[in-house]
Amino acid sequence: MSTERIEIIVVRDPDGPTEIQLFADGEKVTDFTEYVIDAGAGHMWEDWTATRDENLRIASEGAREVLLEEYDDPPGGEYVEDRETNHWLYGIPDFDDYGPAPQPPKLSRDDKLARGPW
Repeated sequence: MSTERIEIIVVRDPDGPTEIQLFADGEKVTDFTEYVIDAGAGHMWEDWTATRDENLRIASEGAREVLLEEYDDPPGGEYVEDRETNHWLYGIPDFDDYGPAPQPPKLSRDDKLARGPW
């Protein structure tokens, strides 16, 4: 069966769940998987990575490729708490080489004074 047209309706309640409806050629599709990456909603790092890892585990190969791109520094990431210096893909077996993000060099008092706010 060839699908000519896909339509997606997203209703976002800022204080509740997001409702997504999918239509293929005008027919409602009820069996589909949705992946929502909303770092701006605020998450704890441990919860964020648990959801990320489960999404990556169940995704098709094509969807997984896109998810990896989107999980690598998502918009609103500053609202994910307790991330510290971990790379966004830290802990994913395929990306073990990422590890924690490098720390910025520590500046001496003289270096800080030399840079100054001016």
